[in-house]
Amino acid sequence: TAFIARRLLRTRWITLFNWTGTACFCALLVRRERGSWPLVFCVLAEGFSFLWIMTREPMHPGGTITLIVAAAAWLGWEMIQAGRINGFALVIGSMGSLLALIKINVGVFLILSALFWFVLSQPTDRRHHRHLLLCLLGVLLPLVLMNTLLADQWVRTFVVFSAFSITAVVLGGTSIFGGTGS
Repeated sequence: TAFIARRLLRTRWITLFNWTGTACFCALLVRRERGSWPLVFCVLAEGFSFLWIMTREPMHPGGTITLIVAAAAWLGWEMIQAGRINGFALVIGSMGSLLALIKINVGVFLILSALFWFVLSQPTDRRHHRHLLLCLLGVLLPLVLMNTLLADQWVRTFVVFSAFSITAVVLGGTSIFGGTGS
């Protein structure tokens, strides 16, 4: 039993590392974009508290997945802000591949999200209304992924909410609907 206790303690430390790292990457992203220390501390506390569920299953791949996604978001943002598009592609490609090795659909979603993010981060004059194409893809993506389960009510609800959410994010970031367009 001492061996099991030590092993369980070790897995709890790894879970705590994933948990803390995820919250810190989220806070760093907010600090870089908004610069508000109170907001940073709120995001850090909120991010940390949202991940409490990880304590139920130490060493579940979800902990590592959240850490990699949060790191990709922060590093990707840093690369885009620095104008290092090759660095952005390298970060997202490597982290997306790593995520695909853990759980393939998460890796695919990270890469697709990064593609959306990249297109939306382009200056308005370089975008040429690509946001409308992204909206269309955002509506079609949940339909294509869940088409075999569309007979279930919860799947139809998920598809509708996903499509609306993706469309709202894309249109919210465009200048034609009052967003910054950057």
